[in-house]
Amino acid sequence: MKQSVVMALGFIFSLKAYGAWVEVNLDSTHQKSPRELYEILVAHDDTCDKGCKYQMRGLKETIVIEDNGDSQYLWQRIAGIKETKQFMQNKVTFNDDGSVQFVSGYPPPEKIIELEDRIGQIQKTSFNSMTIDWQFTPGSEGTQINAKMTVDHKLPDLATPLVKQRMQASLADLFLNFDR
Repeated sequence: MKQSVVMALGFIFSLKAYGAWVEVNLDSTHQKSPRELYEILVAHDDTCDKGCKYQMRGLKETIVIEDNGDSQYLWQRIAGIKETKQFMQNKVTFNDDGSVQFVSGYPPPEKIIELEDRIGQIQKTSFNSMTIDWQFTPGSEGTQINAKMTVDHKLPDLATPLVKQRMQASLADLFLNFDR
């Protein structure tokens, strides 16, 4: 009897769904220019968890691997509930109207393998994918900031509300840097 109960419980848990797409949005207006706001986001040498000019919760290390002006590849180590080691690909577009679009997300899998081999670090994360899309648009009352963070996580579905809460907090923390 005891063995069949354990087997039944194992079967139930094996059916548990994992992963979900989660999206959070945050909008604001700021007096800094679109370019100044973008430059804060890519001030990697001045950004860490504590003791830096700009703060990112849990950020322990950033390595800029490539910087081609309008695109970057970097590796980050972030301490949290689980330690995250991630490669990021950043792309920026400066538009004629003064607006700036900045997209940060995981590179394609083949690029991650190439970067792992190049710098001897690994990708170890709870997400299948992650993208943050920033839009900075100049206006009469300041720069309109629109940020959308989207992730596809690998955690049990029960963790989705916590993932969303953490994403909202991370995005809000990044917004605080604009006032520093």
